[in-house]
Formats: sequence, structure tokens, C-alpha cells
Amino acid sequence: MNLRASRVIFNQIRCYCYKPVRRVSLPPASKRAPKASASVDNFSLQNEFKSRILATGPIPVAAYMKQVLTNPAGGYYMNEADVFGSKGDFVTSPEIGQIFGELVAAWCLNEWTKFGRPAPYQLIELGPGKGTMMRDVLRVFRRLGASDGMSVHLVEMSEHLSEVQAELLCRSSEE
Repeated sequence: MNLRASRVIFNQIRCYCYKPVRRVSLPPASKRAPKASASVDNFSLQNEFKSRILATGPIPVAAYMKQVLTNPAGGYYMNEADVFGSKGDFVTSPEIGQIFGELVAAWCLNEWTKFGRPAPYQLIELGPGKGTMMRDVLRVFRRLGASDGMSVHLVEMSEHLSEVQAELLCRSSEE
């Protein structure tokens, strides 16, 4: 698996975006290159499961879920289809409105203040989807002047979603 971590640093008014870093991973059990069509991808993923089960026996549910969600050959989050929002498979709270992200920001600011407002500090979001919640959180931090010394880290498995996040966050920081 490839672990993607996008980094956005806010320094006064300017936003600096850095290229995501990939985590080194073991190659899949099957050595075949992924195919272009979704049905062939699913078949490839199915063959991967069969090979692994034949080689090592039953697999844990956690390993199964990790593969079906993040396998580059056919994982749910790894394709470019829009799975979020009204046209996708499900809607998350940040996609409905900005209040959820603003409340998360208020909580983060409260906790940061309890620690004496140390600098530098990091905001880390695991599985940020399109980056909508982080955009709302960052808007509150900027409006309250709390973005100095902050670095933002988005941990994302999907290369496509990492690109969507970078576009959304870097574009919105310039507005």
C-alpha cells in the first residue's frame, strides 16, 4: 500500500504545498499489472485474495478490508469515481455544511490553548476525503490569527484524492 501524506504549511498569508510522500510497501501477491477496466480490476483483486488464501490460509478481516478499500488494482477509494456527496455512495457531515468543520476547529483551538498555544504545532487528519473539513478548519484558524507556526498533514491512501485535497486547500488558501 502507498500511504499518502499531503503537507500544507501556512506562513503568514502565503500557502506552501509540498508533494505527497509515498510509504514503501511490499509488492502484491500477484505480479500482474492492474488492468484498465473496473471489472478486470475486481477480477484481479479477487485473484489476489485467492492466491493469498491458498498461500497462507484464512486472512484477518482487517487485512481483507484494507485490500478492498485501498488496493491499487481495484480498491474502493483508489479509483477516480466520486464516492462522496449527493452523486456518490455516501455523504459525510463536512460535505453537508461548514458548521461541522468550524466546530472541530473551535475544539482544536480550545485544546491548543489549554496547552499554552505552543508553536510550531501540527494538525493531522486521517482519511480526509476531499479535504472539505480541513478547509473549514483552516478558515477558522486563519480568521482567528492562529495559523502562524501551524503545519497541516493529510494522511491519504488515494493518489486521486490527494490531488483533489491539494487543489482544494491550496486554491482556498489564496482566496
